[in-house]
Amino acid sequence: MQAWPGGAAYGGAKAAINALANVVHLELADQGIRTVAIAPGLTYSPGMRAIVGQEHLDRVAANYPGGRIGEPDDIVALASFLCSDAASHLSGTVITVRPPVTR
Repeated sequence: MQAWPGGAAYGGAKAAINALANVVHLELADQGIRTVAIAPGLTYSPGMRAIVGQEHLDRVAANYPGGRIGEPDDIVALASFLCSDAASHLSGTVITVRPPVTR
C-alpha cells in the first residue's frame, strides 16, 4: 500500500479490499470457502492507457520485472493456482504481484 497527497480515495479503497478479504475469510472459511484478493499493480488493459500517461508508464515499468508493465496473462497462472487444490490452505490474504512503485 502506498500513500501520497490526493490519494485518500484510492488508498482507502485498497485498504478496504485488504480488510474485506480477511473478513470474508473469517465469515466463510468454516464453509470451505477460501478468499484471496490479487493486487496486480499496473496492468496493461484496454482502458489503462486512456487514463495513465506514458511518462508514468515508463517510470513504473522501470521498477517491474523485465522492465515492462504487467499483462493480464501475467496474472492467469496465479489465479489458476488459487483456484486449485494446491492453494487449499491459503485464505484471508492479499497477494501483491508487483514491486513497490517508486515516486
